Amino acid sequence: MANRTQLRTVSNEGGTLDLQHTSTDSPILPAGNLEQLNQIDPSLVAFVVEQTKLEAEHRRRIQKRTNLYVFTERISGVVAVALVALFGLGAGAYAIVSGHDVAGATFAV
Repeated sequence: MANRTQLRTVSNEGGTLDLQHTSTDSPILPAGNLEQLNQIDPSLVAFVVEQTKLEAEHRRRIQKRTNLYVFTERISGVVAVALVALFGLGAGAYAIVSGHDVAGATFAV
């Protein structure tokens, strides 16, 4: 799907400025652009297709690595919280066994 943005401004002196931008989420250039490239040089189409394949593979590799890092970060956070909670419960239990009921209950909470 192509997104098109067009801007037009007119200065006080009457001059105009037109800007156009088109972006697409397609993994390859639109057919019209490939046809124009083919008219210029047929080898350019093969080059664009090959570079698109390489870019897609790279993007997938980066996405996979990013997903792994996010997963590792979240799991390590859960493990860290579990260790802190277990340490608090253990310190509270030790304080209660040692005769410090109020301090032990405070640690355990």
